[in-house]
Parts: sequence; structure tokens; C-alpha cells
Amino acid sequence: MNYTNYILAFQLCVIFCSSGYYGQAMFFKEIEDLKEYFNASNPDVADGGPLFLDILKNWREESDKTIIQSQIVSFYLKLFENFKDNQIIQRS
Repeated sequence: MNYTNYILAFQLCVIFCSSGYYGQAMFFKEIEDLKEYFNASNPDVADGGPLFLDILKNWREESDKTIIQSQIVSFYLKLFENFKDNQIIQRS
């Protein structure tokens, strides 16, 4: 490989890494906005811990975990559907 190929490869790495970082930053900001809106970081939500993480850790059967995960996802989809006119939800 000559130096031109190295420079091109380096430029591609920089471009892809910076765009990925920007996308992650926006993703985390949207999550924080939603947590604030739904009061998810308040200590009285699941005693300050994650809502479903303890349940998932204690269940051993993979089928049980799949069922609860599908229920969690469907709950949040319904929740977002009810709040679809809210500006914070629309931006996310």
C-alpha cells in the first residue's frame, strides 16, 4: 500500500468515527430528555433502580425473558402512541 491509500483509510476512519460519535451523542440526549419527561430518573421509580432489570436477571428461562421483553416494548410503544402530539416525543 502506498501513502495515498493510508491517508484515504485514515480519513474514512475519522469520518465514520466522528459521525458515529455525533449520532450517539444525539441518541443519549434524546434518552435523557425522555427520562426527564416521564420522570424515569426519580428515586421513587422502582426504588431508584432499573424498572425491569432485576426481574430479567432473576429469570432463568429464555422464553420468560422474551415474553417480558415483548411486553415492555409493547407498553412503551403504546405509551409513545398516547404522547405522539408532545414535542419532546416527536423530536425523539
